[in-house]
Amino acid sequence: MSRNPTILLRQLPCKVCSRLFPLAVILSIIAGLFSFQPASAMDEITVSGAGTVEVNSNYHNYGTLMNGKPYYGNQTNWDYVLYWVGGIGWVIDRTSPSVSRMYYNPADTPFPPQTGWLVQNGVSPAPTLSGPETHESPELDSFALHDPATSPTNASVLIFRATFNRNVQNVSTGDFSVNSSSTTSVTDVVSVSGSVYGVTVSGGNLSTFTGTVGLDLSGSQDIIDGDGLALLDVEPGTDETYQVDHKLLSFERFNPAIEYTNVDQLIFRVSFAEDVQYVDASDFEVHGSCTATVVSAIAASGVVYDVTISGGDLAAFDGQVGLDLSGSQNIADMGSNPLLTAEPAIDETYQVDNTSPSADSFTRQTPATSKTNADTLVFRASFSEDVINVDSSDFAVNGGTTATVTSVVSINPETYDVTVSGGDLAGYDDVVGLDLDGTQDITDVVGNSLPTTEPAPETVISSIAEAG
Repeated sequence: MSRNPTILLRQLPCKVCSRLFPLAVILSIIAGLFSFQPASAMDEITVSGAGTVEVNSNYHNYGTLMNGKPYYGNQTNWDYVLYWVGGIGWVIDRTSPSVSRMYYNPADTPFPPQTGWLVQNGVSPAPTLSGPETHESPELDSFALHDPATSPTNASVLIFRATFNRNVQNVSTGDFSVNSSSTTSVTDVVSVSGSVYGVTVSGGNLSTFTGTVGLDLSGSQDIIDGDGLALLDVEPGTDETYQVDHKLLSFERFNPAIEYTNVDQLIFRVSFAEDVQYVDASDFEVHGSCTATVVSAIAASGVVYDVTISGGDLAAFDGQVGLDLSGSQNIADMGSNPLLTAEPAIDETYQVDNTSPSADSFTRQTPATSKTNADTLVFRASFSEDVINVDSSDFAVNGGTTATVTSVVSINPETYDVTVSGGDLAGYDDVVGLDLDGTQDITDVVGNSLPTTEPAPETVISSIAEAG
């Protein structure tokens, strides 16, 4: 319950009264800014480190509140007082002779903050506070690896998880900095909860960088807790880092250089960011269901190796063939630092095709009916896959007419319109059909030749037009 201010004044020593309650303070009491509550103990706060050394002392609260917060005086003779003022924050004043706001802290906290004090009319440096009633600043507990969750890694985007000892706010990319020789930067911050944030590091040279990447608080960070108290600018107890390894730069198609092929030997060019050693065929393996194997790895330079795949079922295989590092690879740089077993950023593959194309159908296109007296007949030729080298010389007219194939127009790489006209077609009365010419040289895109066989009758019958 409240205590009458006059009673409290009488209970304090005269020397304390004269220093603790100068005229301005007494007027404040009269105005009702002070309220008093009985103190169960002399709660002590220690002020230390101030440039004005006289400020450094033990301060006690005798149950006094000012503006709803505790009011403290130094233990010796109340020459200095510590209290809170609306719109300013916590202040340390000298009472006699009067010096206002020697040090202040803008935090609006229930009790005086330990850190974050600023110099106004005192001597630098500002003090720090300790004791049972001081309000502790929020602290950063940890920077932990999150995505990827393990290190080393060759990822080009790294996500740390920053955890604080209480809920904080004002958290943004500007509050963090990258600790690394890489040119990468903090590009995103996402709140997981009030005290946990995901911090993304990406860009710069990270996709080719090899080395350590860590996270720091920025020198300009302005993170605060819900009371407005600033985060302590110190490294966390748990401070994990990524060991990024981009020594392996690429697996690229070399011979042949094109993606689609039917060759029986594939050569990949493997490139590293620095000279490596201990490289041989056993450091690589074939990616895919093909039973071919890696048969050689030949150095083109200290950073480039040509890796050859052949054998197995490659000569008859249809599908994707790629290159991987073997799980037992022992490649290392010249300092014997081992290479991370991970895929490179550039990881090309071959699409192997050893199946010949086929003619699926020759159907009437224009006109679409069988009986016609048209002087120009258009057949639509459809193939089982994309084909090339298709022209009028690849087709022949089936029938007794002297008409010929006069044009071939591509509808898409699998479909072509073949025109028959001329000769005696204008007066011809009989069946006209379309065949593949015996000298046709149509192939698929990798060079597999089209067999000179008619479309299978059990699927689609070759169409004819009856002229007349």
